[in-house]
Amino acid sequence: MNYQENVDAFYDQLELNPLSSSAVALWHALLHINKKAAWITSFTVAASVLCVKSGLTDSSFKRARNELKQTGYIAFQSRKGNQSATYQMLIAVQYGPQSEPKTHLSSNMDHKATCNVDHKVNHSPDHKADPLYRQIERQNDGPTDSPATFKDIMDSWREVLRFEMKQNHIEMVSSYLDQDGMTESLILEGIERVKMADDPNMRYLWTILTNWAKAGVKTIPDLVEYEKGRADQRPPSTNVKQFPQKKQEETISERFARLKREGRIPSGG
Repeated sequence: MNYQENVDAFYDQLELNPLSSSAVALWHALLHINKKAAWITSFTVAASVLCVKSGLTDSSFKRARNELKQTGYIAFQSRKGNQSATYQMLIAVQYGPQSEPKTHLSSNMDHKATCNVDHKVNHSPDHKADPLYRQIERQNDGPTDSPATFKDIMDSWREVLRFEMKQNHIEMVSSYLDQDGMTESLILEGIERVKMADDPNMRYLWTILTNWAKAGVKTIPDLVEYEKGRADQRPPSTNVKQFPQKKQEETISERFARLKREGRIPSGG
C-alpha cells in the first residue's frame, strides 16, 4: 500500500462524496497513523492523539469522525472503559494483475490484528504553533518545535494567502513534510515569513521551503542553528552545525514538474 496513492484515491472519491474541512483533516490524521502502523488493517489510537494531529476540539472530532463513518470513508468501533476505539480505513489502493493501482472501498472487518499507537498527550488540541521569533523569546533552554497540525497549516495558508489550499498545494506541502522530513511547525514558520513580506505570495513560500530543504533544515531548532551559521558567516571548520546538502537539489519548477510527472499534482491545478 502506498501513502500517496491513498491520498490520490481519497481526493478522487472526495469529488463525488465531499466532506467538511474537519473531516478531511481527521482523515489525514488517521492515514498518518495507519502508515506508522505499517498499514495494518485494524488499528487503535486514542481520541486525544487524533484531536492533536487534526487540530480539532473534542466535539469537532466526534462530529468529523461520525461524518467519515456515515459517508463510508472509515469504520470505527468504540470499546469499553478507557480503551481506544478501533479504526479501519475504507478507501484503499491495491494492485491488479498488470500492477495498475485500483481504488476500492473495503468492507472487510474480519482482520483482528490491531496495532496500539496511543501516546501521552499533554497539550491542548486547539494549540497552534507560534512563529519562530515568538518561540525564541520565551525559550530558556533553546527553541523547540511547538505542536502543530496540517489543519494549522491550512488555516494559516488561508489567512496569509487569502485563498483555500487546493489539492496541488496540499501535495506540494506534503512533499516537504514526507520527502524532506520537515515538521508542521517549520512549514508554519515559512508561512509566517511570507506574511511579513511586502507582497505575500505562494511562490515566495515555495522559495523559502526549497531553500530550507536544500540546507537540510527540518525543524525549528535546525532553522535557528542554520541562521546562526549564516549570520556569523563562519567557515565549515567551526562548531556551527552543518546540514548535509542533498545529492540532487531541486528548484521549485523542477519539484513541480517531478510531482506532475508522478501524477501527484493534477494538470491545470
